[in-house]
Amino acid sequence: MSRYPFSHPLSVPDAQLDFLARFYQASDRPDAVDEVRSPSHYSPRTSLTRALLERTQYVSFLAPDVDFVMGLNAVQGHAAVRQIRQNMWGGVVSRKHAPAAVFTSGKGDGKDELMLHGTVRFLPSRRLSLPCVS
Repeated sequence: MSRYPFSHPLSVPDAQLDFLARFYQASDRPDAVDEVRSPSHYSPRTSLTRALLERTQYVSFLAPDVDFVMGLNAVQGHAAVRQIRQNMWGGVVSRKHAPAAVFTSGKGDGKDELMLHGTVRFLPSRRLSLPCVS
């Protein structure tokens, strides 16, 4: 059984699969902030190293000059990604990505592009009222 929560071709290196798993874990946490809190924030019983690792920064997964597309938003750079991330958590209490499968472009040259298929569930901060159609 795979250690990853999604199916994938055997040709995808573990490092890329680890990256995807960590990225989606950070994506689901509103506290995956982009600044590191001071050591005084942590209790003496909490290892600072462990605490920092648990608070993986979302933008640390992206190049500083990233071309980033989410939905209808297309931006460039960490500052713009931070703003999109702040906006997308504005009306959401929780979010859970469930990647189901990873696919490759199949070139086999070590530079395969990856595509993920899966779902995301979220809980809005307000109840939604949807019209009833009969």
